[in-house]
Amino acid sequence: MDNQSQIIDQISFMDYVQAGIKLKMEVAIDFSDKNGKLGKEGCLHNFNEKGTNDYEIGIKYCCSILSQYDYEKAFKVYGFNAIINKEKNPNPCFNITLDENMELKSVAEIAEAYKRLLPRIKLGNPNYLTPLMQKYIDLITTENNMMIYHILIIFTNGHIKDMETTVSKVVEASHLPLSIIMIGIGEEEFPKLEFLDSDNALLCDSKGEVAERDIVQFV
Repeated sequence: MDNQSQIIDQISFMDYVQAGIKLKMEVAIDFSDKNGKLGKEGCLHNFNEKGTNDYEIGIKYCCSILSQYDYEKAFKVYGFNAIINKEKNPNPCFNITLDENMELKSVAEIAEAYKRLLPRIKLGNPNYLTPLMQKYIDLITTENNMMIYHILIIFTNGHIKDMETTVSKVVEASHLPLSIIMIGIGEEEFPKLEFLDSDNALLCDSKGEVAERDIVQFV
């Protein structure tokens, strides 16, 4: 019997930090109809009597912390699964300013862009996460700069329709300089977000491919 052993080094987030990498924060917001119907009671995108909602509160709180470490102080913010203006089908991934290349310069600008978008959309169905994941795989692969570490904050109600392909994309992205923070919005349980977090074992897709490291943190 061959007694050779193999040591596999897993690159962690702290390895990137200790190597002197630059942090880049980006944001994605769930506009699926699983949030409810805009203007109807219970919709998570409705604003309360104080003029705010859980999405905006989450944006201001979480982004205000992580934005301090962004090396550029310029943030791309994406929405997913909204029906924009008079389009017939939901857009699976779009810049919330509706200008694909625009970056926002502060957390206040992110919150304001979010508010400006709501009157221009309807909430779409189903809630797909795969296109957003593919966008980041393509972006980071094209960038090809291991000295820039991306932190993607996803605000979502957690009702993910395409879990199998989402898991596959998370596994695929696990070798890239990327971490994903999932922020659950609403008062329901979030079993799918907890599954993606995979604290007890590395995520494995339907083909048996195992993630190189745990890149998802559910909050």
